Amino acid sequence: MVAPRDIIENLAKIRQHIYSGLSILPQLLAQEYLQHHHASHQQQLWQALQIKAEQLMLWLNSYFGD
Repeated sequence: MVAPRDIIENLAKIRQHIYSGLSILPQLLAQEYLQHHHASHQQQLWQALQIKAEQLMLWLNSYFGD
């Protein structure tokens, strides 16, 4: 990038603030997820893990016996 040093330094500072966790966007996204999607996602995850656990138990029983 070709620009005066002052401008580049200011842009670098702005970029650092955006990516250093000071941006409000990640906080808003986390709030949205926790308020509206966390419970349903947790239920879906639990169901998927339950199926995987059952499949693992079936495989272990078929491989090692009861």
